[in-house]
Amino acid sequence: MNKILTGLLMLFSTSIFAGYYSSDGYIDTYDSASGLYYKSLSIERENKGFMNKGTSTQVTNVNIYNPITQKSKLLFKRNKKRQITFVIFESSISGGKIEFNDLSYFKNIKNNNLGSNRELKNKLLIGVLDKDGKSAVLWIADKNGENLATIATVLPSEDWHIDVKNSKLRIISSSKGRFKIRSYDW
Repeated sequence: MNKILTGLLMLFSTSIFAGYYSSDGYIDTYDSASGLYYKSLSIERENKGFMNKGTSTQVTNVNIYNPITQKSKLLFKRNKKRQITFVIFESSISGGKIEFNDLSYFKNIKNNNLGSNRELKNKLLIGVLDKDGKSAVLWIADKNGENLATIATVLPSEDWHIDVKNSKLRIISSSKGRFKIRSYDW
């Protein structure tokens, strides 16, 4: 009986974690600051899980379209399989706070009282599931898709947020009563 309960607990906890990082990642929006248009590219995949039969959509890339030059660019190279779970960026300033394009990640935006005005960051934050589908690899790029680079991996036991006021991306983990905080420039 204990083995069955443990198995079910592992199944549901993995599903919950996967759901946190693997929202459908769908993006179809303009950046009001730059005018760039972002559109996710997806593939249909067959679900083979015990409780998740059927098909689902997996975002594999993001097309960045510049309406002024009428040119498109893919964020990632085409030849690699990946699952993009989110793309967020600063979209506007309202009431002394930075607004982001994807409100579902609001809980990951902290210390968002600027006090003084600053320019919007010319950055995209991209979350991609690792090969095992358990951890999120965080990427950063300019809004036009240039300077794409990996910043960090967020494990299932870790949390992350953007500290807007201090322009930092923070990854927080705790183990055995100790906190570890990693900070990266945002």
